[in-house]
Amino acid sequence: MGWPGSEPAVISVGGAFIGNDDSIQASSYASSGTNADNPGRQCPDLCGITGMSPHGILIALPTQPGSQLDSAFAGFGDGTSGNDGWLVASGTSSATPMVAGVAALVMQANPTALGNPGLVRSTLVSACLDVTSGNSAAGEAAGSGADLATGAGLVQAYRAVRATDLWMRDNPNSDIGLVPTHGRRPTWPPFAHWVSPDIKVFSTPLIDPIGDFDPTPADSPIFNQDGYVYVRIRNRGTQPTGPVNVRFYYADPATNLVFPFDWKDGQSGSPAQGSIQVGGVGTNLQTFPSVAAGDQNVLPDPFVWSPPDPTTATQTQVLPDGRTVGHFCLLVRLESSDDPIIFPAGGQSSVINDNNIGMSNQQVYSAPAGQMFTFTFYVRGGTEKEHRRSYDLLFDLSRLPRRSTVKLTLNHKIDAGRLIKAKRNKERFILQVGKEPAGLQQLILKPNTKSLARLAVEIPSDAKPRDYQVMVEQISQGVALGGMALVARVTKL
Repeated sequence: MGWPGSEPAVISVGGAFIGNDDSIQASSYASSGTNADNPGRQCPDLCGITGMSPHGILIALPTQPGSQLDSAFAGFGDGTSGNDGWLVASGTSSATPMVAGVAALVMQANPTALGNPGLVRSTLVSACLDVTSGNSAAGEAAGSGADLATGAGLVQAYRAVRATDLWMRDNPNSDIGLVPTHGRRPTWPPFAHWVSPDIKVFSTPLIDPIGDFDPTPADSPIFNQDGYVYVRIRNRGTQPTGPVNVRFYYADPATNLVFPFDWKDGQSGSPAQGSIQVGGVGTNLQTFPSVAAGDQNVLPDPFVWSPPDPTTATQTQVLPDGRTVGHFCLLVRLESSDDPIIFPAGGQSSVINDNNIGMSNQQVYSAPAGQMFTFTFYVRGGTEKEHRRSYDLLFDLSRLPRRSTVKLTLNHKIDAGRLIKAKRNKERFILQVGKEPAGLQQLILKPNTKSLARLAVEIPSDAKPRDYQVMVEQISQGVALGGMALVARVTKL
């Protein structure tokens, strides 16, 4: 990438590849090595996005219909035809325009960078995401820190323009802070975005919130007993944040929740609706003074949450001592003038599109093997503005023992255009346990309506005591709206 009025290749661009699970590695299709025109200068300085060898198939590009490239890349299997004027390709020649676009954003955001290629270069380099695996086309290996394969790493436009980048992890598997969070894998099941490891409920306060947060198991909320909700805040940016407002909400379990309509802030004054306090004061807001660059921190004070009386939808089980264990969806929003929320409303898909919003949604039912585990939750239609009527309700049952039985009922008749790995018995659906998704497609739901779903899971009596997870996902028009993580915790008799 050259610069007007300066020596060529002020910024040298290489390639990195992002997989379906958000994993990042050096592109085996991208060049690297010393610059022949400038001996001793290592290239690249940083990377744009590039495909993998042998053909770098990644980005849809226009071309002359019927041209040699149109035909050649169709022959390589890029998914286009040989005379449609499109090919899917990439390389450092494709990665360079991406980096040039980020450079333009840097100069727009910081006028002092105009005509100052050194400042632009240093800004881009400081904003890179380190790439630690894979090899370039020259065989040079990526590793921790600046390396011969990828330079400083993959350039991040948001970090280049904004010095701070607040975020919470949407799941413990794939989320590394990129936006949007990928919900897909190469095969079923998709990654969840409603199981944030940065939001946890404990039955007692943590003595050392930072040190105890990860190793201490979370607890299910119990009616008439305070729960202590701790939140971890992360900063992917290159500078410390200013003050961060952390707001906590809860809602009945549902596979599609709309903010703010479905969420409670615990300030109604009615004990039956639950309450939230911080330091003995009724509030769902805490302000954290600052998070250091590239660092993370846990709120030193918990949100003291008294859950509402569980309804038939939220009740999980009654413990032997008579206490009722309930299930709720938890939501945290990080508000900062340094890094504002971009998707302030909408359904749970806002969690995917905005790093400042996180959810924790996991229902645990404990019982011996051979007994029935019953989970209840709502399936919710969208808003009038969303113009959605048809939904898919899919279940990942792959973690259950093969001889388990799974039955789904809904509290009122719902038209389902198609059953997947399922059969209907009157008003009950029998779901087939296996590696493929099971469930209902083309469900018709009116806007702003809820249908109560009950999922009954019976695990064979000879199953080993451990956790067996069922993942539920509601999808519309290919967009993951939300879901539930259901855990059948098998205990010893």
